Amino acid sequence: MKFDEMLQSIFDAIKHRDLDKLFSTASFDDDVVMIIPNGAFIKGRSAVANLHAAWFADTDWQMDMKLLRSIETPEMGFALVQVDYKDVNLNSPSYNSQQYLSLVFTRKDDEWFLVNDQTTPVI
Repeated sequence: MKFDEMLQSIFDAIKHRDLDKLFSTASFDDDVVMIIPNGAFIKGRSAVANLHAAWFADTDWQMDMKLLRSIETPEMGFALVQVDYKDVNLNSPSYNSQQYLSLVFTRKDDEWFLVNDQTTPVI
């Protein structure tokens, strides 16, 4: 699968909270690193998978993504994404945030492996 096609498939999986599609589109490296907007550092395939499963179970958020830049080489792919994230909380004010999402993938035997996922708030 071409890098840009894989990214679009990931964006669609996230938008529709489709965990199976997310994990079938790109593999998560054993040592994948994820840094979320509050600075928490999450490492390892199972920890990242568990985080996504819990996040997708929450049905009151919305995330719009716009690809700002992508770079593809024979061995790697990089994407910089602008994210508009909204979350409705029943007992507190709604949460709205603009963020930058950086994704780094390696390619092995025509399969993409996510190795780094970092989200940074826009200030």
